[in-house]
Amino acid sequence: MLNLNKKDELLIFRSAGIGDFLVILPFINYLINIIGIPKKKIHFVIINNQNLNPLKLIFEEEDCLVKNSTVLNPYKGYKEIKRIRSLYIKSDFTKIIYLPFVNEPLKSKIKKYISIKFISGGRKHVYGLNFQRKLENIGTQYLTYFEQLGLKKFNNYLNFNISDITNFSEFEILNSNAINVGKKNIALYINSKLEMKIWDQLNFFKIIEYISNNYDDVNIYLIGGADDVEYNDKFIDKFNLRYVENIAGQLSIRETILLLNKFELLIGNDGSPIHMAAYSNTSIIGIYTYKEEIGSWAPFKSDRYITLTHDVNCKHCYLEFCENSICIEQVSPSSVIEAIDELLHNKNLKIKRSIVI
Repeated sequence: MLNLNKKDELLIFRSAGIGDFLVILPFINYLINIIGIPKKKIHFVIINNQNLNPLKLIFEEEDCLVKNSTVLNPYKGYKEIKRIRSLYIKSDFTKIIYLPFVNEPLKSKIKKYISIKFISGGRKHVYGLNFQRKLENIGTQYLTYFEQLGLKKFNNYLNFNISDITNFSEFEILNSNAINVGKKNIALYINSKLEMKIWDQLNFFKIIEYISNNYDDVNIYLIGGADDVEYNDKFIDKFNLRYVENIAGQLSIRETILLLNKFELLIGNDGSPIHMAAYSNTSIIGIYTYKEEIGSWAPFKSDRYITLTHDVNCKHCYLEFCENSICIEQVSPSSVIEAIDELLHNKNLKIKRSIVI
């Protein structure tokens, strides 16, 4: 069990892109606002092959968490691990922590353990890499690392606002004309970095058509990053959706979270925008593959979400690339429409549900 106190100096490892990192913000809040550890004593090594540091996209550039973080690209091999070791080998960390995923494979944990022990000089126990301990398996990525670190009262750790850990001052000058206030604003995330996670465009068109025909005073926006701009534009042109606005690539992650507070609903493929929305007040509908356990990547921080996937024999494949992703292809527009009506007609109810069709 991990015992922490405000005097601890922490070195934390996490395999993470943007979405993978957003789900550990409850742990960062736990360290800062529950345990009372100053940010300057928290150091992160982010493991990914994109040389992407999510901390730089979520926190301000001058934030201690950003300054005390680095990226480890495992594809660069031993030289890269040796470089990271040179940064931390002489530091006097009191705790070394790895933040694991739900049901992370044993092979992956062993590789992480060897690398982390080498980087830290083998001097400390690595918390979070448990090879024998039987777990209850808290089935959400937002809480599983608390369990694997031996920390209890899991759901209590979700009760915080993102502004509790990051300064949102830049939002005070956010262009108020970015969306039309006073109407029902609905956002769609229709693309994904992984092709297997993309629901068919015709289905999204049917959803937009339904919303437009059945709800008054609605504005519909397509969101995403800079990589999604062209994809969204082509979708609008293909279906002649001149009343749909593409705002992808216009806002930072921080701005997107704030802006989503002005939305009634986000409908999207599994991806980082779903987890950005989890830190806002908007309701969420996620359309998911069945490659992992149901609900493990649901936006669990949110009080109002429904995720949908289709039951298939090849479920739990854990594939990164799939040319026959029937688990998402067979999610019907009618099932998404049912979720839309439920969330929009029951605005005051807490709804947290992952549905297998």
